Amino acid sequence: YSESDYFKQALRQGGPSKPREPRIPRMPQ
Repeated sequence: YSESDYFKQALRQGGPSKPREPRIPRMPQ
């Protein structure tokens, strides 16, 4: 499970760290 896939999944769920922000958060590089 790569980080990219996890990030995409998190975005679909609204984001684990910022669920109140539907926009794309800062990508953790």
